[in-house]
Amino acid sequence: MSWTNQLWKREPILKAKKITKKDAVTFTAEDGTTVRVFQEIGEAHEAIKKDYINWENKCKGLKKADIGVTGGAGYTKTNKPPDKSFEEDLLSHLENHVTSSHARKGKGSADNFKRNMKRFKEILGVDTPDLVTEEDIKELKEFKEDLLEFWDQKDERGLSANPRNIPFKVPTGTKKDKKTGKYKITGEKTVYGHYRTPEYVNARKRMKGTKESKAVPSSWYSESQDTAKPPMYLAMFAGSSKDNATSDLVGGKGLLGIVEEFEKMLDPKITHLDIDVTGLGSKSLREGKADNLSSFGPYVSELQNMMKNEMYFKKDRFKRNNYVNTGKLLGAINSMTFNVSKKDIPAIIKFAGSLERDGEKIEGIKFLKTVKFRITAAIMNRTINKIIRSKGGNNLLAPNSKFPFILSSAGDGRKGSWVPEFNRLMEAAKPKKEVKKSWSDMLWT
Repeated sequence: MSWTNQLWKREPILKAKKITKKDAVTFTAEDGTTVRVFQEIGEAHEAIKKDYINWENKCKGLKKADIGVTGGAGYTKTNKPPDKSFEEDLLSHLENHVTSSHARKGKGSADNFKRNMKRFKEILGVDTPDLVTEEDIKELKEFKEDLLEFWDQKDERGLSANPRNIPFKVPTGTKKDKKTGKYKITGEKTVYGHYRTPEYVNARKRMKGTKESKAVPSSWYSESQDTAKPPMYLAMFAGSSKDNATSDLVGGKGLLGIVEEFEKMLDPKITHLDIDVTGLGSKSLREGKADNLSSFGPYVSELQNMMKNEMYFKKDRFKRNNYVNTGKLLGAINSMTFNVSKKDIPAIIKFAGSLERDGEKIEGIKFLKTVKFRITAAIMNRTINKIIRSKGGNNLLAPNSKFPFILSSAGDGRKGSWVPEFNRLMEAAKPKKEVKKSWSDMLWT
């Protein structure tokens, strides 16, 4: 079994600094809440991402003769096998799926390794920032184990999956046939890692009578196992726990070394959330959000303070400063950044509609430090009813006033069990000459 067949046999990975922040990633929770998540990844994240990009670019740039392969140049249109295609660069040898059309025929799932690579790049944030989930961390470990398997794994025929130990038969000499004038091979030997030895090149020149690509560096092949370092080996194992020597050929570390380093430093921390519930269409959902928000201590404290501040009120038609200025109060709430303690986190998770994406828990919520909300007037009014009006008595009064405060009608701002107490306070505060009809009659006529 070829090493490429071994490489792609595992089931695919489907999902998921100085401290460096990833860009915010936005997703929509199952209940329709929009959440922007700021997730820090860990120390030296940018350096590791740079290592990966350098490795990928180096491997893409190593083509054909650079890695001692012809890319099918030895075939013509008439003699090229119909079930074969040939990869031209080193990255393609690693990345592309193994099918019957590839030069090294294999079996198993077609593009598992390519999927694994794609997901690793997403987690690393190479192209587009993405969130790290618990499942991602688990699968990153599995990806590392996949790569480690190639170090000493063998197939059912005893052939190594390690690129340095792939065997090749190469000629040791040639002799010209006096009758035909053609050269024939007089002997062979086994080398490991790469086939393009000087003997191979000389034999090809004599037997084909054509120009031949030069032999590869002697470090790429060996007559002994576990000693050669061909490009595929370097692309996988350079600068890793299996071979700590880096390689300029692949830009320093190989893929295993980069994955190991990333796994070692990966420590996802959600530091901030922006939670937007303005798009919720269901009344029951909005009521639930108000319940969640009313159990968040910092919001409760800020709302209580703001409801004691005259700047968030405006005058009614009787010049009484007891109407809540909905736009001003809501704007202030939606611009606030609230500090979060560990005991507050369960309420925040509920308000966010869970912190799961595609059924996977986003990693690092226990480190949450701050949160911002974007709520509606209806949700704000419901929280005022729950936090302030539910206490009754003087809690219903506008600041520095004998009159109770009045909300907009959004979110049952003018309905609830507090209405009788509101009526009593309103009537008690009115001068006797004003008592001609009930305040509620005047308010809603």
